[in-house]
Amino acid sequence: MAELTRYTCPNCNGVLHFAADARKVTCDFCDSTFDVSELSVADAGDEAKVTLEHSEHAHGMEDFMARAPWSAAEGNLVSHVCSTCGAEIVCDQATVATNCPYCGNVMIASDTLAGRQPQLVIPFTVDRPHAEQIMGRYVVGKWYLPGDFAAELKHIQGVYVPFYLFSGEVEGWARYRGETDHTTGDKDNRHTYTTYSDVYREGEAEFVRVPVDGSSKMPDTHMDAIEPFNYQELTEFNAGYLAGYLAEVSDEDVDECLSRAETRCANTFESKLEHDALRHVDRVSRKDHSTVVDLTRVETTMLPVWLLHSTWENNEMLFAINGQTGRIIGDMPYSRAKRRSTICVCVLVAGVIDFFLLRSLDTDDTWPWILAVVLLIGLPFLVDSHFMSQVRNANIRTEANDAVERGHFEITKRKG
Repeated sequence: MAELTRYTCPNCNGVLHFAADARKVTCDFCDSTFDVSELSVADAGDEAKVTLEHSEHAHGMEDFMARAPWSAAEGNLVSHVCSTCGAEIVCDQATVATNCPYCGNVMIASDTLAGRQPQLVIPFTVDRPHAEQIMGRYVVGKWYLPGDFAAELKHIQGVYVPFYLFSGEVEGWARYRGETDHTTGDKDNRHTYTTYSDVYREGEAEFVRVPVDGSSKMPDTHMDAIEPFNYQELTEFNAGYLAGYLAEVSDEDVDECLSRAETRCANTFESKLEHDALRHVDRVSRKDHSTVVDLTRVETTMLPVWLLHSTWENNEMLFAINGQTGRIIGDMPYSRAKRRSTICVCVLVAGVIDFFLLRSLDTDDTWPWILAVVLLIGLPFLVDSHFMSQVRNANIRTEANDAVERGHFEITKRKG
C-alpha cells in the first residue's frame, strides 16, 4: 500500500495552494507566498512536504466523474495511505492529486507520479470565482434555451488534465478534376457551359504541438473544444503547481493518441491542398492523393481545466473551461418549441423576400429562381445553426489548424 505525500508551509506548517491570480503558492494560515521553484519538490518520491487545498466538491477525479452520469469509465483502483491521518484511500491508478475524505487534505500520490510525471505544465490563470462567473454568464442569453431555464451548479473542480503534444512533418500530393463555369451571350440569350482541367498540388507542412488528451475519463469532445492553449506559457513541471487542484497522469496509450493526432494533421493538410487547388477553378473533385504524416516528437504536459457539473430538470450537463484562456464549452438543453417557431419565421421571411425578388427580376432567367430556393433553404439553416451552436458546442476536432499555424505550410508544386 503506497503512502500519499503532502506539502506544508515552511513558516507555519499550514495549508498551501497555488493561487492562479498571484501565480505563486500561498499559505492559507500565515499568508506567506512562495515561488513554485522554492518548494523542495525535486523528488516525487520524497517524504511528505506540502498539503493541498481542501476541495469542497469532490474527493478526487474518480469521485467527481462518478457523480457525472455522462461517464461510465472505471479505472483500475489502487489504495494509498494518507500521511496526515493514516487513513486508507482508494482511488484510480492514474490519480496524482486526490482528497482524503477523512482529514480533508488534497494529497499527492507520489508513487503514481514518480517516473510518470510530465515534462511541462501550464499553470492555472483562471481561479475558481472567475470560473463560476464565466459559467454564470454562459448559461444566459441563449435564444434556444427554455424560458424557465435555471441551471443548478452541483460541482466545480479544477483539474490538471494530462495531454500529449505531438510535433512533426507532413508531406503529400493530390490530383483533382477542376471545373470552371463560363457564361456567354447577352441578357436575353445567355448560355453557361463548364470546362474541365487537371489540377495537381504538392506540398509540405510542419505541425507544432498537436494536443491529444491522455485521460480516459475526460470527454474528448470537451477537451478538444476548449482548445487552443497558449503554449508559450508552458513551463517545466513542478508538483507545486498541483496545490489546490486535482491531477492525473496519462492512462491512455501514446500510440492510440498518436493516431488521433495523425488524423487531424492529415485532414488539415489535405484541406489546405484543396483550398489552394481552387485558386483558378470554381470546383474540384479529388481523383487521387497521398499524404504521409510523420509525427516524431512528443511532449507530455498537464493543462489546466475547470470541470463543472450542472443539472436542470433531470438533464445532466458537463461544462469545461480552459483554465488558461477562460474558453467555456458545454451542451445545454434547448426548447423544441422555440426552435420550430424560429425556423418557421425564417421560412416566412425568406418567402417574402423571394416574392419581391422574383417580382422585380426577369423570371424567364433561371438564376433568380435558384437564388430564391437557396434563400428559402439557406436562411433557416444558417439561423438555426447559429442558435444551436450556442447551446451545443462540444465537438470532436478533426483538424489541427492551430498547430500548422505554429509551424508552416508550403505548396512545393502546382499544376493547373
